[in-house]
Amino acid sequence: MPEDFLNSAVPDTSALLAAIVSSSDDAIISKTLEGIVTSWNPAAERIFGYSAEEMIGQSILRLIPTELRSEETLIIGKVSAGERLEHFETTRLRKDGRRVHVSLTVSPVKNASGVVVGASKIARDIGSQREGDRARALLASIVASSDDAIISKDVNGVITSWNGAAEKLYGYTAAEMIGSPVRKIIPQGLQYEEDEILEKIRNGERIDHFETQRVHKSGGRIEVSITVSPVRDSSGRVIGASKIARDVSQQREAQRQKDQFLAILAHELRNPLAPITSAL
Repeated sequence: MPEDFLNSAVPDTSALLAAIVSSSDDAIISKTLEGIVTSWNPAAERIFGYSAEEMIGQSILRLIPTELRSEETLIIGKVSAGERLEHFETTRLRKDGRRVHVSLTVSPVKNASGVVVGASKIARDIGSQREGDRARALLASIVASSDDAIISKDVNGVITSWNGAAEKLYGYTAAEMIGSPVRKIIPQGLQYEEDEILEKIRNGERIDHFETQRVHKSGGRIEVSITVSPVRDSSGRVIGASKIARDVSQQREAQRQKDQFLAILAHELRNPLAPITSAL
């Protein structure tokens, strides 16, 4: 095999590494032990807003909020000792003054003699992740503190979540219900409702304020109004349902008492009017 073919088949390691750094979605930066930036990839430009020309030769402190500059002392101290810092979450500054939440991994860079001469830093923007975490935490707290029973289930009707209000309404704990079929709280004579609900959910339909009965752990019946919505994955496929159930037993009882009172009143009014009607 010709020697020039062999040579062409061996990849240029330096070029390959440069291509990896250039195409990375994470900011990859190198700096001296004094904190002077020596390299700055395109992702660093996107995340921090500075071009390579603006940052190479400048202090990394430009990116660090004043109150967090002690972090750089800590980082340089660890790197100088040959230690690696992994997934350190902090805040850095963009060129426009906005703050960006990042996760940093910093490794020592050594020369041919094994002496630490600098550091390489990989910075990942976790702002969206943080925002998502906050949104999920907020939703979780809303569900946990809701006065309405909020339940989720898969497309086969198996319960996947069960909040505190569901425990109060139905008497079962989350441990007793998660992983169990929701039919456990549906009266025998109303099991067909679950078939109809699941069919609508699989078709992506929503069910609003459906009044029915469910069974408490003690065996008693509860009058409830339920709203059921499909839950979709990132591709839009229906993977389950969320159900909000409100106890309307008192409301129903009040309505029954009102209807009974009106019926008695109508009957009492008809009796004294009967002789008058006959005379007329």
